[in-house]
This record gives sequence, structure tokens and C-alpha cells, in this order.
Amino acid sequence: MLNKILVVGFLFLLILPLGLAVDFNVGENYDKGETLITKLSGNFIGSVSEDNVFFYRRHMRVPMEFEIFNIEDEFYIYALIPSYEDNYSISIEDVEYYVGQDISEENIVREFSISNKSAIFSVNPGVVSSNESFYLEVQNLQAGKIEISYDSFSGFELGVEEENEDEGFWDSFFGGEDKEEEIIGGDSVELKSGEKKKIDFKFGNVTKSSLNTISLSSGGLNYNIPVYLIKNSDEVNATEEEEEEEIIIIIEEEEVVEEEEEAWETCAEINGTKCEDNEECDGLEIDTDVRCCLADCVKEESSSFIKIFGWILIAFIFGFLIWFFKFRYRGAKRKVSLLGVGRKGAGKGVR
Repeated sequence: MLNKILVVGFLFLLILPLGLAVDFNVGENYDKGETLITKLSGNFIGSVSEDNVFFYRRHMRVPMEFEIFNIEDEFYIYALIPSYEDNYSISIEDVEYYVGQDISEENIVREFSISNKSAIFSVNPGVVSSNESFYLEVQNLQAGKIEISYDSFSGFELGVEEENEDEGFWDSFFGGEDKEEEIIGGDSVELKSGEKKKIDFKFGNVTKSSLNTISLSSGGLNYNIPVYLIKNSDEVNATEEEEEEEIIIIIEEEEVVEEEEEAWETCAEINGTKCEDNEECDGLEIDTDVRCCLADCVKEESSSFIKIFGWILIAFIFGFLIWFFKFRYRGAKRKVSLLGVGRKGAGKGVR
């Protein structure tokens, strides 16, 4: 018993420095459609980009919509959780970082699971890094109507985009004046089932870069969205590409966004895999661009025993036939003696 305790303690001491060297907290459980938001911090040699972040469903790598931002030497990641109940993991790979005086290249892995129920609502993006006004898109994932409350830090003008407004959006809320306004207590937005709305955040001239938080909540689900406001003269310090940065423009009139069913076209898009010729699907298998397995591909069990048994049976039958024809059948034939037949005929004639 003492030896077991010593072994466990030794292993704990080996793993402990790695855990202390990197701060990477991911929740154990998420609901379908929820937005995963996390922060990765440590003493990295070089940067961490989208090319270093991978998601796995059990042991299979799967695609997942996500973004990563480098904000003040810490990396903020958000991902849109898929609608498939299973065990998943997020892995940071091919990076170097310090563990004490040593340099480690070990993958940084955090496991999580997706439940069989839908989240109350989702938010996209889950992290913001901007030097201009932006919006957050929220969607109701429940069967009934919900209300989402949101609170912001000071310096923002807030509002939800409305449809068919005759005047400009900000004019309707703030009388057309170019000003900054402190928000106290936040506001709320109501969404029907499946409905999407964009919450606009407009601010004036940013004189100092700063990291802030916007909170959204409904029915017990809370999101704390990291928002990095960049001084206008500063460069955007994020891993977004230019075409991705353009989506943070405020739209005056909101288009009605119809909820569309995602039309999966390929096996990879539905987190499946194509089994090899010597493998079979250990679960549900559907037709996409290929025969797509939504479970694990397992190698077909070897039939060598059956083959060996078959060959032994054939050899036995063949040997039996040889024995039968050689000894039984040929032995049953009687040799005919012409001399004996002649003697028997002569004897019959004498009588």
C-alpha cells in the first residue's frame, strides 16, 4: 500500500510542473450549440495560432468553428460547440513553452463532453479584438421565447438592430449626436425560438488600449465575452485575417435571419470518418459523399481459424476418398480365373 502511494505521489510531482506552467481552463461539460470561451497563458516560445489548435471527438480529429486572439501575450479562444453528444478534447500542438528552466513540446490537452440537451442560447463571436464598433450575434436555441440580459463596461452606446427603421439606427436611439454614454445596469433583448439578433456596441475615440468584459445571461447560462479595445493608432493584435476583421461593422438595418438547417455535404463536416477496406463501422453508418461512419472504425475480425478448419476438412474428405477407392472399392472386386471357369463348365458337362 505504501509503495502505491509513493508511485502516485511521484507521478503527481512529475505532472504538477506542466500544469503550473500553462494556464488553460476548459469546462468539463457543455450543451449542444453552446459557445466555448477559454484563455491560454504561459511562457511560449513564439506565438500560438489557429494552426496549433485541434479538436478531437474521442480519438478522431474533427473540424470545429473557432478563432484565437493574441491579447497582451495571452491567447483567447472561442469555439462554437457542435450538436453531437460525445466526448471531445481541445489540443494545442506543435508549440514550445517553458516548464521551469526546461523547454517542453508536450501537447496541451483538455477534455470536455457535450450533453444531449441544447444550450439556452449561443453568442458569436465569443472574443472581440477591435479598434472600431462591433456587434455580438445571439441566437435562441430553445423551443420557446427567451430574454437575454447583457451588461457592458462604461463608454458604450448599446442597442439591438431593428427592422424597417426609417431613420438611422443610432439616430433613433441617441438623437443623432456623436457622443459617448455610460451604461449602468445594461439592457436585454427578447428572441423567439431559433431567432438571431445582433447587439451593437458603438464607442467613440479610444485613447488607450484596454481589456474589458461584456456579460450576457439567460436562464442560468452566462457568457463573459473578453473585449479588447485597441487605441486607434495601434495595430490590431489578433490572429484574424483581414477579411474576417471586416465583419465587425455595424449594420443600420437588420436583415431577418431565417434559421436554416445545416446542409452537411461531406463526411468530415458531420464529424464522421470513412472506414478502410479492412475495417467496419461499429455503429451508425450513413451515406454522404462517401459511406460515412459516425462511430469508430474497427478492423474486421480475422477469419484465419475458419480458413484453417476448412482446409483441414477438405484434406480429410480427399484422404477418405483415396482410402475408399484404393482399399474398399478395389478390394471388393473379385479376380476372375478363366481356368476355374473352364473346370466348372467341364464338371457340369460330365454330369
